Amino acid sequence: MTYEPTGRQNGAAIKAIRKKDRRSLADVAQYAGLHPQALVNIENNSRPASAEVIVKIAEILDVPVAAITRDGTDDGVARETPETQGAAA
Repeated sequence: MTYEPTGRQNGAAIKAIRKKDRRSLADVAQYAGLHPQALVNIENNSRPASAEVIVKIAEILDVPVAAITRDGTDDGVARETPETQGAAA
């Protein structure tokens, strides 16, 4: 199954989730097949990530892809969509 994110990556969310989970940048980068500096650039939104990399990052952080993508908001906050509002966790 291939997932095509419709939103853009949200580097701030990636970084916040990674730090909250106490995952090292090197660990996440290695799993995603990236050089650590590439992940720094993704987290700083200065480099785009492919859909494949976004999916891998979401997997290692154990979050849905929607948690690290955005639909045009720039504040770094993942929000519920109408489809997920009120859904059981």
